[in-house]
Amino acid sequence: MTERAAKLAVLVSMGTALALEATLAAPGWGRLPLLTAVVFLAAVCAGTLAETAAVSVVLAFAYVFPAAIQAGHGRYFVDFGVLWTAALLGAIAPRAAHSGWSVPGRWRGALILWALTVSLAWPVVALREIDWLPSVLNQGHLASSIAGGTPRGAVTWTLQVATILGVGILWFDWLFAVFAGDAPSFRRFVLLPLAASACVASAVGVYQSLGDPRFMNGGVFAGIGRASGTMLDANAFGAVEALVSGGILAWWLGEERSYRWLALSLLMLSWIGLWGSGSRTALVAGVVPLVALAWRLARPASPGAQRLRRRELIVAATAAVAFVAVVTTVDLPTVGAVRRLRASLPTASARSVEAFLREMWRRNGYGSAAAAMTSEHPLVGIGVGSFHVMVPDYAGAAGLGRLPPDNAQNWFRHQLVEFGLLGSLGWIAWVGLFGVFLWRAPIPARDRLPADMLRAALVGLALISLVGMPSQNVSVAFTFWTMAFWFTLTTEGPPSNAAAPVVSRRAWMAIAVVLSLFVAGTAYAARHELRPARRALAHRWPYSYGFSVPELAPDGLMYRWAGKRAVAAIPASRPWMRVIASVNHLDIATNPVHAKIWCADRLVVDTTLRTTAPVTAYVHMPDGQPGVVLETWVSRVLRPRDFGVADDRDLGLRVHWDFIDVPPPGAPTSDVTPR
Repeated sequence: MTERAAKLAVLVSMGTALALEATLAAPGWGRLPLLTAVVFLAAVCAGTLAETAAVSVVLAFAYVFPAAIQAGHGRYFVDFGVLWTAALLGAIAPRAAHSGWSVPGRWRGALILWALTVSLAWPVVALREIDWLPSVLNQGHLASSIAGGTPRGAVTWTLQVATILGVGILWFDWLFAVFAGDAPSFRRFVLLPLAASACVASAVGVYQSLGDPRFMNGGVFAGIGRASGTMLDANAFGAVEALVSGGILAWWLGEERSYRWLALSLLMLSWIGLWGSGSRTALVAGVVPLVALAWRLARPASPGAQRLRRRELIVAATAAVAFVAVVTTVDLPTVGAVRRLRASLPTASARSVEAFLREMWRRNGYGSAAAAMTSEHPLVGIGVGSFHVMVPDYAGAAGLGRLPPDNAQNWFRHQLVEFGLLGSLGWIAWVGLFGVFLWRAPIPARDRLPADMLRAALVGLALISLVGMPSQNVSVAFTFWTMAFWFTLTTEGPPSNAAAPVVSRRAWMAIAVVLSLFVAGTAYAARHELRPARRALAHRWPYSYGFSVPELAPDGLMYRWAGKRAVAAIPASRPWMRVIASVNHLDIATNPVHAKIWCADRLVVDTTLRTTAPVTAYVHMPDGQPGVVLETWVSRVLRPRDFGVADDRDLGLRVHWDFIDVPPPGAPTSDVTPR
């Protein structure tokens, strides 16, 4: 596999995922698929003609597109963010489609493995959630978990999570391809439009924080007094403001002194917005760069400290004191981050600290559920985007109550749960390598202070990712990748893409082996223990499709008509299951029907029906199992509507099942054990 082929595979996978996501989200916005296609194609054309300008336009909407969509459409759901992601992918696609990877050679193998893992995983997980049958998407009655999520919702979320990860890596690579060694162009075409977008978001957040928290802030956050700016999500808004404040400090401490007063003003805006967001983790992330700055300036021999004007430091310190005084004494309409943080911190007692640390791991049951998932699926995980779907099941099984869908409250733990050890090798390797680079990178003396601010902002995000998942929001994720590149750009000797070593043949072999094992394991789990019907059986929630409502037959038995393919998760009440199946085709003698029945993934009936006489199977239930998954298939069905009958069903097999203690003497039996 060449680098360019791998790049194309990721690009095609991400484009396909975005198209499917827009299509599946269409019930909430009928024009979304068309708009997504138009935006993507327009961005591709613009990216071909004027690449950096096209990207700049997209970045100008990075933090305001939720409010813009809400203003234009009347409402905003997280699925609608596919528009912005599609625009960004379209703008960078022309270069990505005609080049190999441009990230430094020291990270390239790890990032390629990570990107390919995501790109190959989501199709398997998406197919698993619809039981490998596209028509299941329209089965609105089906639940994907005990919480009642539908297959459409589960697949849509999987696609969204995958594109945030995959397109983010492509964006990081594109930055190296275009701006490596060219800081002025990076500031002009990337940082400037992002700063403009952040200014608008911050200004709205400031008004919400100091004036009316309901302004452009519908939903739960307005009700609890938390500002969300133009992002309509207070947690994501707070995380962006924390990262942006670190970027502003880097700008303020840089070489361009003429804009320092503007930078200081923007820093105040971002901190007011951060405070109003009420995000405890964002507050921690925002404080880290300030602590790093104070530590650096406190050192007499600190490079760059002497370059700061005394009056600038006095003004900055005065502004900080004034800010703290206002937000702690004035009765603001928003709840504030410190008040929420103070309420969650332990007291001075050892017991309180111990309980606090234990809760930081358990996180209201989400951490405990994640640990249970990892112990059951350690190698390939539960599937990208699947934690939200499965956490209600595992929480209920562990006696934690019915937790609503949410993340694992720890980015690293969440990735390990969803990808397992095999699927996590790529991201673990990159995080480790980049972490070492972040700590030990050689930085020119003139850039030491700005680089420290960027480093601190990235460290702050990593710290809060231990107790949350801010980067599961698309805007936060792309801000992270941008700042990671920005930090790299400040290091001594920008990476030369031409000189960067390609991935060796041995590394490609290792990547191929890991991917093969991971995809094979994911597919196997998708067909067996992680199949929705099997999960439904294990966690006792209803799952059935293809079967009609029961009907009473003349022989006194309750039958259900099955379509061409039908599946049901059936709890067992006795040791043996009796299955009776028949057809009523008038032409059965001349046109036989091939029928198959599976119990617990084992074929128990495989016959050709030439009469309407029923066939019966007696199946011994697996020991220690709560029930069995029954699946039927027929070669053809009868459609009453074809004969003028007002009945839209597809009539394949007529099936009856019940449970008995012992089959009749001499009856053919089957013994199934789930694989």
